[in-house]
Amino acid sequence: PWNFLGDELYEQSDEEQDSVKVALLETNPYLLALTIIVSIVHSVFEFLAFKNDIQFWNSRQSLEGLSVRSVFFGVFQSFVVLLYILDNETNFVVQVSVFIGVLIDLWKITKVMDVRLDREHRVAGIFPRLSFKDKSTYIESSTKVYDDASSP
Repeated sequence: PWNFLGDELYEQSDEEQDSVKVALLETNPYLLALTIIVSIVHSVFEFLAFKNDIQFWNSRQSLEGLSVRSVFFGVFQSFVVLLYILDNETNFVVQVSVFIGVLIDLWKITKVMDVRLDREHRVAGIFPRLSFKDKSTYIESSTKVYDDASSP
């Protein structure tokens, strides 16, 4: 039922085409223009938020004050939102935006932890296992103490 990249990206059923025509003909042109402008501004702000998020994580030399657990929880949250969006067959632009957000969140894991392929210990005897190790700047920070204290 999920159609992320969409075989029918530009194909619409007659019913969908009719609903678009009705929306365009019956909606106030000023309201349509306002909707288009707000959508464009929203997309620009979202792009800037992605850019600033990447800049912030790229410039970090130390993980002091940054919770590794919150980064992992953020990935989990983003993945759940992506699955929900895909399941509800939401607009393609929204799907792409959420997918990019998930990719950025996954990239953040490599910034807070040392991730490597462990070829000696394989999953199901076939696939190399991912191993995660705390970065030295995190181990030496007081943030790790607080992260450990907050876990059950």
